Parts: sequence; structure tokens; C-alpha cells
Amino acid sequence: MTLSFRTILFLCTAVAIRADSLPTAVTLAECTDRTLIDDPTSCSLSGFDASASGSLTLFPFVSLTAQSNSGPANGLFNPGAGSFVSARYSFRVVGGNLGDVVPILFTTNLTSNASSFSHALGFAEAVLHTGFGDTSKVVCTNGSCGTTDTSFSGTFGWFANSGESGDTIQLEVEASSGDSPIAESANASADPFIFVDPSFAEAANYSIELSPGVGNGLPVATPEPRTVGLTAAFLVLLVICSPFRSDDLRKSRSESKICHPEPRFLYC
Repeated sequence: MTLSFRTILFLCTAVAIRADSLPTAVTLAECTDRTLIDDPTSCSLSGFDASASGSLTLFPFVSLTAQSNSGPANGLFNPGAGSFVSARYSFRVVGGNLGDVVPILFTTNLTSNASSFSHALGFAEAVLHTGFGDTSKVVCTNGSCGTTDTSFSGTFGWFANSGESGDTIQLEVEASSGDSPIAESANASADPFIFVDPSFAEAANYSIELSPGVGNGLPVATPEPRTVGLTAAFLVLLVICSPFRSDDLRKSRSESKICHPEPRFLYC
């Protein structure tokens, strides 16, 4: 059998598309009180009657948390602290024909808590980007994020093209507190799960691929003994991972600042 040049070119292009690995996740955990520390996965600071901590995991599921505590202002100093945690990673719909429009669903739990409206802040956001644009959910404790919602637990839909490059998920959480006559605290968290809409007639033909080393699922609370079997089955269904590459390109954001007005670290 003789293959035409056009057929060979098509097959080579298809193999190259499938073999192309997605970019490595970019992560940051940043804490500040009177100093600033950055780390790809976790940070912790304490002193001057204030503390901040932040952490994230990418596997077996993605989860971000931030926490801040500060004591009352006194004659010597004004306690304040903040934590900012972010993760950005890529995903791609695979299966079917290149360019197929595929409906996807994004399930996320976002929480934000603060001890007061004016001297503490919790903030959490999830942004889904594809060739169809951006869709997002955001929550915060003081209304500065455009909503009065302090938590979100649910699913929203979007679209992606099969085989498309450049689709990303961005998660951010922040907690900050201080500049108060009483002790203050705040915390925030975020976790995501992305999947092909099962109501789509051809859903079985498609799947989701993620950046190397990133899991796809939601954390599950410790179950009662009688539910362990069901929980294990649930995790097996949810957790999807890609092999980890050694050329991890995680880096701190170049625009990081100690006090960020939009809305990060309002009270440090």
C-alpha cells in the first residue's frame, strides 16, 4: 500500500499533537508579616503577634489553603499578616476529531472566612480559560470581589475544542488580617474538578488531560467505616493524573508585592 504525501503529513501532524506534553503547573505560596517569603508549595511566618500560612497540593487532587491571624494593635506595633496561594495549570480535551466542540463541566469548592468585615479578608477564585474565553467563580468576605457570596460549592459549564492548546485553570486564595484593636483572623480554600459533560451524547469519546503531575478530583472527608468502600470507589473514579516531568517550570509571579491592593494583603 502506497501512502500519499498528504496522508503521511496528516498522520505525522496527528502524532505530534498527541505527543505534545502540556506545560508544567506554575504555583506560588506567599506569606508576609513584616517580611515576605515565597515557595512553590507552602509558606509559614509568625512573629510580632501575627502569623500567616499557605499551602497547596497538586496530586492526588488540587487543593489550596491560606490562613492569617493577628493580635490587637498596641503601643509598640500594629500586628498584621497575609497569605496568598495560587496555581495555574493546563488541560486539554482529547478524543474525537481535532477541533470538535466539547461541553465541559467544572466543579469547585471555594470558601472564605474572616473575623470582621473591615479588618480581615478571605478571598478565593477559580478561572477556567479556553478558546471560547474565560468563565470564573469568586467569593470573598467583604464584597470587594464583586459579589457578597462568601462560599461556592457547585458546578458550572463551558466549552473547549478537542486537541486545543492553551486551555488553563487558574486558582487563587488569600487570607489577610490586622490593623485592628482586637485579634483578627481569616482563611480561604479552593479545589477543582474538571470533566466532560456526561449529558453530551458523545461524551464517551472524550477525556481530559492535565499538566504533568496534576491530579483531577475533589478531596473527600474521612468516612464512617461502613462507607470506606464507597469512598474508595469514588476516589478511583475521580482521580486522573499525568506522568510528572522533571523540568518543573514553577516560578513565583514577577509582580509579587508585600502589600497588594487588589485585594491581596490589605492589612500587612
